[in-house]
Amino acid sequence: MERIFRTPLRIATLHQHWSEEPYPDHAKRCGRSVWSFLAVLICVLCLGLAGVGPASAQSDASEDDDSTSETIDSAPVEIDGERYFMVRGARSFTAEERASLVVKRILDVAETKAEGRAVVEIREGDQGSAIFADGRFIVLITEADAEFEGLELVNVANVIAGKTADAITNHRLGRGNAALDRGLRYAALWTLGLVVVVSIVWLIRRLFRRYIEGRIRIWIGNMEKKSGQVINARSTFRVARTLLRGVFIFLYCLIAYVYAYVVLAEFAPTRAIAFLLIDVLADPFVSLGQAAVQKIPDLIVLFVIFLFVKFLLSVIRLFFENVERGVIRIDHFEQGWVWPTFRIVRVIVIIAAIIVAYPYIPGSGTEAFQGMTIFLGVLVTLSSGSVASNLIAGLFVIYKRSVNIGDRIKVGEVVGDVESISFVDTQLRSVKNELISVPNTSLLSNTVINFTRIGTTTGLLVHVTVGIGYDEVPEQVEQLLIAAAGKTSGLQPSPEPFVLTTGLGSHDVAYEINAFLEPGQDLIDTRSRLCSNILAEFNAARVQIMTPFYVADPAEPKVAELPSTT
Repeated sequence: MERIFRTPLRIATLHQHWSEEPYPDHAKRCGRSVWSFLAVLICVLCLGLAGVGPASAQSDASEDDDSTSETIDSAPVEIDGERYFMVRGARSFTAEERASLVVKRILDVAETKAEGRAVVEIREGDQGSAIFADGRFIVLITEADAEFEGLELVNVANVIAGKTADAITNHRLGRGNAALDRGLRYAALWTLGLVVVVSIVWLIRRLFRRYIEGRIRIWIGNMEKKSGQVINARSTFRVARTLLRGVFIFLYCLIAYVYAYVVLAEFAPTRAIAFLLIDVLADPFVSLGQAAVQKIPDLIVLFVIFLFVKFLLSVIRLFFENVERGVIRIDHFEQGWVWPTFRIVRVIVIIAAIIVAYPYIPGSGTEAFQGMTIFLGVLVTLSSGSVASNLIAGLFVIYKRSVNIGDRIKVGEVVGDVESISFVDTQLRSVKNELISVPNTSLLSNTVINFTRIGTTTGLLVHVTVGIGYDEVPEQVEQLLIAAAGKTSGLQPSPEPFVLTTGLGSHDVAYEINAFLEPGQDLIDTRSRLCSNILAEFNAARVQIMTPFYVADPAEPKVAELPSTT
């Protein structure tokens, strides 16, 4: 995280005789103040709202420095977690090596005395301004450094000299007895505060746990009742209780994190560790929060698109409701087309909204999002062949109007009443109360018999074929068939039933009785009653029905004896 309270000054220099081992480099630090840490913590909890202004200002202010930092190697001079100034490197001597060497020289001077301010002086030379502290060389500032910073050489040297004096003084004061006593007092106070805060949180959890868990249990129980036992109350409550425990565990960890930071920041030797906690834990959350804040304009656009699409769909729905009620009349537009057409228009509007909103979706421009989109597109392409054909077939079925809801149809060997028609399949309820799903492609590729649609004209013609031997009189067979049709309820008396001779077999004659079904009557039941009446009439007349299979004439006719009336 960039420093908030100190602006680093980058210093350039020529390569001198620097050959000592580098001092370990530290990451960028935040301010050591407790209040600055709390401000950062608030930024994390508020998704980086407090860091939007500084972030945008720093981004604008550092645009001019980006090109320079990409080509010039620089590193900070940090002591006890505090950044004082920047140094640049050379081809044969990196900035990290030079910064570590400068840090080592400052520490050597600072550790010569327990307290007091160092005497820093600037000595002019042929190559530039050399800075000395307590008579020991620290760093050399040249014209190249001043040109790199855009300042005069004397100004740069004065700034570096002041920063060097501050670094030595702060290092000595931070390790003195007074600083140690002050740090111990503050650490004791923070420890006492930790105990108090943890105790309060523990008491709150203990006092309100039963109440909160009771409210959760009641809410989940209501959800279970409303969902028809789909939601399991016991397992859902366990998940909710685990989440509640996780919230308190996170709160405890956050308190411990704040305590560790403020205690470590009170002591100069451990201040770098405190700043490392910020770098490792807080910085990622702040970055996420700032990224989320930067996406707020896009989220607002998405919200506006959502509201507009929702309003547009409500207007379209109202239009089709008026069409269904007859308030709005469209020529040659059937009532059965209203809601299928609404669904098609709704899908078109939603797809158009997704296309418009796609650039504003967070992460839509990343390679991961684009790769996932391509992967999903490939999956849809490979698996949507049959679905697409059924959708197209569904459009033909809906708008062709060959099948309506409530019609009794026959598709192949399936007979049933149409319960619903979707863009993918058609639901049939069979005469045995079986729910059968027929793909719409089957309605286009197979022969469909619509018994209901035929019944809306003259009437459905019910027919039954029987095989009778050649030795029976045809007129008597016809009379028996017509009498059976006349006794069958559900058949129309007018037009009158009639008999057709449909075939001459090797051992029988095929007679077909035809009668018109009354409107609203069930075909299956009526045909069953007709077959029963035919069997009764032929048994009463002692006429043998020879179908479906014949071997030889029996000695006695195969007819059922009539029940005795006595």
